[in-house]
Amino acid sequence: MELYLEEKKELPSAHMTELVSEGYLERVIQKMVEEDPNIYQEVLPVLTYKTRTLEDLLTTYNGEDPHLLIKFTNKEGQDDWHLTSRKDLRDEQIVYLKTIQDGVNQYKEENGTYPEKLTDLIGNKYFNASESIFEDPLGGEFVLNRETGKVEAINPQY
Repeated sequence: MELYLEEKKELPSAHMTELVSEGYLERVIQKMVEEDPNIYQEVLPVLTYKTRTLEDLLTTYNGEDPHLLIKFTNKEGQDDWHLTSRKDLRDEQIVYLKTIQDGVNQYKEENGTYPEKLTDLIGNKYFNASESIFEDPLGGEFVLNRETGKVEAINPQY
C-alpha cells in the first residue's frame, strides 16, 4: 500500500485488487526477497493464512468478494495481520451461525425456553463448541432474538 500511495498519491480501493492486478504486491515481495531471501518465512504466513497457496489467494477474486487484511493479536500478545477472502470469512460465519442455532434449538428443547445469552450454551452436553465460536469471523457480533430463538449476525466490520 505504501508503494501504491507513493506512486499514485492515493490509497487503493477497499478491496485492494489494484495491488495485485497492477503488480504492486509482486514488486514489493521481489524487492524484499532481493534484500533478504529469508523473507518468505515472514511474509508467506500472512499471505497464505487460511488459504492453500499464495496462488489461490491471488487468483480467487471474483469481482464481488474482496480480499481483506485483518488485524489480530498473536499468541505473544502483539498486533499481527493476515490476508483472507471475505467469502472465506462469510462461509466460516455461516458454519458458526448454524452451530449456534442448533445449540439454541436444543437448549429450547431441553429447557423449555431460549437461553438468556448465547454463552449459556457453553458446558451443555449437546454443545461441544468452544467459546471462540461466538466470535463473528466478519467482525460483527452474534445476537439471539429471545422471542423467536433466531440467531443472527449484526454489525459486520468486513
